[in-house]
Formats: sequence, C-alpha cells, structure tokens
Amino acid sequence: MLLDVAVSPDDRFILTADRDEKIRVSWAAAPHSIESFCLGHTEFVSRISVVPTQPGLLLSSSGRFAASRIAFWCQENCVALLCDGTPVVYIFQLDARRQQLVYRQQLALQHQVWDMAFEETQGLWVLQDCQEAPLVLYRPVDGQWQSVPESAVLKKVSGVLRGNWAMLEGSAGADANFSSLYKATFDNMTSYLKKKEERLQQQLEKKQRRRSPPPGPNGQAKKMRPGEATLSC
Repeated sequence: MLLDVAVSPDDRFILTADRDEKIRVSWAAAPHSIESFCLGHTEFVSRISVVPTQPGLLLSSSGRFAASRIAFWCQENCVALLCDGTPVVYIFQLDARRQQLVYRQQLALQHQVWDMAFEETQGLWVLQDCQEAPLVLYRPVDGQWQSVPESAVLKKVSGVLRGNWAMLEGSAGADANFSSLYKATFDNMTSYLKKKEERLQQQLEKKQRRRSPPPGPNGQAKKMRPGEATLSC
C-alpha cells in the first residue's frame, strides 16, 4: 500500500513510501529500462538512533515508522522523509550512480509536524502544530540544512496561516495517523489470570461447604448419635 509518492521536477526520479516501511526510488536508466533502489527506513531510523554523533533523536512512541510524507529537491538530489508521529524530518541525498540513499541530517522540531514541501527558490517548508510559529523554513548552508531567521516571505505566509488557524487545526491537526494499518495487539493475560483465580476460589468454597456438616436447629452443627451409620452415595 502506497502512503506517499513524489516525482522529481525533471521527471527523472519517482519516489514511493509504502506500508511495509520502505522507500523506493526508480528511474529510467535506458529506454524501456527501469532501475530501482529500496531502503528499509525502519531499520535505518533504529540504527542511527544509537549513533553517538546523533544525540537527541526523537522516535515514534509506537516504535513504528510509517512514512507520512516524502519530498524530493532536484537542486542537490535531496530527499526529505517524515515519519508518522515523529517530530523529525530526515534528510537524504540520492546517489544515482551508486544507487544509494545517503543519510545526511535530521531536523528535530519542537512540535508535531503536519506536512513539509520543497520549494525550488526557497528551500524546505515545514508545517507544524504551533499557532505562534506554524512554519519553519530550512535552507542548505555549507552542506547543512539550517532554519531561516524571520524573513519577509516567512512572516507573510505565517500570518495567513495564523489568520486561518481554526480551519487549519481542524483539518491538518485531525487524527490522521496510520495506526489502523497495523494489527492491533491485546494483552488479555491479566484478565485471564483474574478469572482463573476467581474460578479456583469458587471451587475451593464448594469443597469446604461439602466437608462441613449441615447446621442443627439452633445453628450448630448436627452431632451424630453413637452407632448411627453414615450413608453416602
């Protein structure tokens, strides 16, 4: 199941993200010939999370990394990846000659990310769940993507978003995660053990009642007379 698709502006590359948590890049290597490269981003994200040079990596609380958004920037063959429930944008660079997606950088944000998009003349726009600062603009500086200080275009677009925040929050802020794509798991062991304990307790009480003699007229246990036989079935 495809979750997102991106096409490079020059129509050379097609990028897809699917439910199996993989990024696939395809391009026309020759007439009537298509080559592709596949990256399992779940394993990748888990791997870089323990690298000492990447401190403060924020991961999805569910442990799943369905790609909710993927974008391509042809100026430097950059690929931006956004995982569902993770306030981090991962930056890759496509090396077509080696058929690899090379990890470059992670952009950690302070709020939940709703969407992102490249603009050829501006950089990477990131829309986040923050009315005071709904947009963050990133541009490459000396090989590293950095947030742009308040600029005229950023101020103008952010003002429009703040003016329509109620509508924006109701649509982009809706629960649109991909939890329904995964099998639900239930921990019924606690309930099972509780019912088992209650059942054993009931059986024990029944045994105790069978062993106890029936009460007499005054509420006391009835005593058997000497020589009285006990009949049992």
